[in-house]
Amino acid sequence: MIVVIISGGSGSRLWPLSRQSDPKPFLKLSDGQSLLQNTFIRAAQLENVTAIVTVTNEKLHFRMQDEYQEVNKNNLICDFILEPFARNTAAAVAAACVFIQKTYANETILILPADHLITDIPAFDLAVKEAVKIADHGYIATFGIKPEYPETGYGYIESQHSTKVVNGYVVKRFVEKPDLEHANEYINSGNYLWNSGMFCGHVDTFIAEFKVHAKSILTAITACLDNSTVDTLSNSKIVHLNSKSFIQAKNISIDFALIEKSQKI
Repeated sequence: MIVVIISGGSGSRLWPLSRQSDPKPFLKLSDGQSLLQNTFIRAAQLENVTAIVTVTNEKLHFRMQDEYQEVNKNNLICDFILEPFARNTAAAVAAACVFIQKTYANETILILPADHLITDIPAFDLAVKEAVKIADHGYIATFGIKPEYPETGYGYIESQHSTKVVNGYVVKRFVEKPDLEHANEYINSGNYLWNSGMFCGHVDTFIAEFKVHAKSILTAITACLDNSTVDTLSNSKIVHLNSKSFIQAKNISIDFALIEKSQKI
């Protein structure tokens, strides 16, 4: 399995603690490590992880590399895909998928935001194992979080409990951030989960779904990678995305472009 860490946002909701030049993943926690380092450690200790691919802004590369070196105890391969400017998560995920397919073939990939705080690591490990089984059935697994209260700042996932895949359920629909009345309805129904923004699937499954639902993004990103420069540092690759090609990719989230349209979630 290859873990893809997406770190492209500026964390504007936490301003001024989080700024474009000092985004949220670099915030230090009480253990002295940043959210980014916690994400890396959480990913590195999973079973059968062979590499970590990080998609981030080129201006953050060296700082991020330094943070990884502090916690990369097992010298995992750390590839970087460097964006010249933010283009939202659909382009970031597409770039990771095309790069991994060319470099590592049809691996299972786990996509993680860089700014999550997860304290129950055994539960996370178990969820990933189940997600890998779902991925082996040709699906993309998304991770839902049991809601504790009617939060209006999160998206929600409605499960289709009549259709089970391994120990998961086919997604019926995704719901954007609701008002308080609808959030209460979702909580009371017991059929909705908070949307975590984490995904797991085979690279070929992601590529196939891009071809169906977001072909123009995949085409633009494939051309971009073909025109990008690649540096090699030790056993890792650093991809500098070509700005003229990269801007051709639509500025849209992976949720809107693919996840909410796919019948394989």
